[in-house]
Amino acid sequence: DVAVSLAPHYVPAAQSEIVRHFEALAAATSLPVLVYQFPTIVKVSITLDTYVRLMSIPGVVGIKDTQVDVTEIRRMVTTLRGGGQDARLFLGSDMLTDVAVMLGGQGTVPTLGNIAAPWLVEAYEAAVAGDWVRSAAAQAKANSIKRIYNPASKVSFFRGVFAGIKCALNLLGFEVGPTAPPMMPCDQEETRAIELILREE
Repeated sequence: DVAVSLAPHYVPAAQSEIVRHFEALAAATSLPVLVYQFPTIVKVSITLDTYVRLMSIPGVVGIKDTQVDVTEIRRMVTTLRGGGQDARLFLGSDMLTDVAVMLGGQGTVPTLGNIAAPWLVEAYEAAVAGDWVRSAAAQAKANSIKRIYNPASKVSFFRGVFAGIKCALNLLGFEVGPTAPPMMPCDQEETRAIELILREE
């Protein structure tokens, strides 16, 4: 339904090059385009001024931002959604569904949604309804199950997330397979630890 794209990430791109990338992408597809901000992978941050330019490109409809800097998200909401503009703003965070809505965004794109969707949906719907107590409680339930990332994170943060979520899905009966090499899937000890977390939740 939507093309979600990072900026070029082999060589750190200049802001003008990021704009050219998304101009080319939007021209090459009939799908709406969501700009995916992930400085840890791309090695460069998209600035607010660049976002303003990106949102003027026909077909670019919004942003998924993984920086989780709520001050910057507030500035983005004010700048990109002020005056009736319709930029779609999502946080790339498992833990801030209620905060995303409170700040004026449309929600989150959470990895944890693969296994904690009911709680995250409840957190979102309660936040939209202004029921912040119920939203925070549902978000807290989802945050608790995020412990599935811990067993495999001794190798690296990203292995914790990707191997952890795939292991959990496989344990829940969804055959998603192992992580792509060279990242190793969870070993037996890690799998047992994740299974215990799922049983506790």
